[in-house]
Amino acid sequence: MKIRSIYAAALLSAVLTSQVFTAAAEESAVSADASQDVSDLSEQIEAARQMDTTGVADASDMTTVEEVGDPQAAPVSAGELLEGEYEIAFECSSSMFKIRRAILKVKEGKMTVDLEMDGEGYLFLYPGSPEEAAKADAGSFLYFDVNDEGYHVFRDYPLEALNTNVPCAAFSKKKEQWYARTLFFKASSLEPSAFAESQGNTAESVDLADGVYTIDSILGNAGGKTALESSVLTVADGKATVKIEFNTAKFDYVKVDGVQYDAVPGEENAVFEFPVSVFDTEIPMIADSTAIQGMNVEKEFTITFPSETIKAAE
Repeated sequence: MKIRSIYAAALLSAVLTSQVFTAAAEESAVSADASQDVSDLSEQIEAARQMDTTGVADASDMTTVEEVGDPQAAPVSAGELLEGEYEIAFECSSSMFKIRRAILKVKEGKMTVDLEMDGEGYLFLYPGSPEEAAKADAGSFLYFDVNDEGYHVFRDYPLEALNTNVPCAAFSKKKEQWYARTLFFKASSLEPSAFAESQGNTAESVDLADGVYTIDSILGNAGGKTALESSVLTVADGKATVKIEFNTAKFDYVKVDGVQYDAVPGEENAVFEFPVSVFDTEIPMIADSTAIQGMNVEKEFTITFPSETIKAAE
């Protein structure tokens, strides 16, 4: 794990501030203007061991704690997913713990997640409660590295299951104490291809002949303001493509299964065509809104195509 010199400076500066550096550690300390990297994890652990990591934030130190998770969502284990890496949507109980991006990694029957942070306020994470973290050895902490874009990334945070609340203790660089965070990783945000078993039906499994059909579509996370006017399904060579029409013209592209599809030109409302990978299950979809002049805002939706509503077009 490679850490930039700024990390070494911040970490070792905090150790010096706590005034518990041993003489040996002082001889090898990295100054704030040093240019060398801390490349050895053992050095990070040893430096952390010189710090006072026993502090735990109490209620007066905490900002508003938000409820996360969906009690109706069924837990999803590593065994239900194919090996690979997937960007995954998440919720966090604290607005102060700013996760920019989460990458789920599934390998050899286990799941971990890499957390790319939008900020540099935390030195360590611990998979448990702050009280447990305060008693733990620094060898069990998770340390960040800095990726090519300059963001701090805590890698390989262990997960037992998706769709469950995950406890996380985060050690504040400024406050030098542990804070309780709760994370929730949404299985519904994964592409259908991530699952070991099909999460729905395909054009082949519902026995659709080549042709044009009407089909209902359910737009999730829309909040009642955005809706779909119509959906037309076309099957050719056993592959299904859908054309959806929003009730507004203020979307210029959608992303489905990681692929961007631009709006069909010349239509009054925003119309998009894209392949249907699966029926009868929620498909994550991002739609880029142009509702605010001069701004583009990607909004997260889900879209579901119930196979029972398919009818031959007249």
